[in-house]
Amino acid sequence: MRAFFSISLLLLSAVLPLSAAKAAPQSLGVIASDGIVPLHCVNGVCSAELSSFCLQPNRRVPPPGTEYSAFDDEAVTLVLTMPDGTIQRTAAPGHLRFVSSRNYTAVTASIAALDVTRMGAVAAAVEIGEGMTLLPVPRLGDLEPQSDADIELAVAARRGTGTRIVDHDDDATAARALNLVINQLSPEAHASVTPREALWRNALQIGQTNFDGSGMSRAAKLYRACQTPHDNDAALRWCLQLRHDGLVIRLNSDYWEALRTGS
Repeated sequence: MRAFFSISLLLLSAVLPLSAAKAAPQSLGVIASDGIVPLHCVNGVCSAELSSFCLQPNRRVPPPGTEYSAFDDEAVTLVLTMPDGTIQRTAAPGHLRFVSSRNYTAVTASIAALDVTRMGAVAAAVEIGEGMTLLPVPRLGDLEPQSDADIELAVAARRGTGTRIVDHDDDATAARALNLVINQLSPEAHASVTPREALWRNALQIGQTNFDGSGMSRAAKLYRACQTPHDNDAALRWCLQLRHDGLVIRLNSDYWEALRTGS
């Protein structure tokens, strides 16, 4: 089923008329993190994937690498760990970069490792508050850019519905938990096999995530389904991304239906 959705979205992008293909892509809601999301540093960049969903089904799906900016600077916080172990929280604008990772289901937040060092920190994480909205960065040549009315509708009206239907759902909890594990696994780690139970528990403890509730039970079940047949970290990561995206697609379908019916 997940493969079907991925193929469908790719085909949709391919067959859009030229005018639609050059229109600005969808605005995205980022699911509240309910804790911290550590940024993992590789090759000078510290990053993490975040769960996201589409606020504008009438606009095109963002291809991977589409740049976004936060509408509300206060919705995202940069959490810095200092050398003495103390924690400092600071506004994220000007530090974080957001790009779409896999259509509308995930975005990557990143910061240069050098910037973390310049702030005197030894590690960084992000906290995503409720109602966070990402807007596509305007591009020269957009035939149908996001208008002020488009943005107002997405942020003022639709994001509130998304908070109620998406952010507070058990599947959102499960998606958050899977993302914490995904972010610990390198896509290039074809020969690495991190101990599976330790990987699960460490990810959730680092993220300060509660183990209770049906959403966490669902995440644990999906994790177990992925950990046995996949014998390296890269394959496990891919499997978890498929499960994560399936959860978000289901949530987004419920959200779109609510928009259609006005519920």
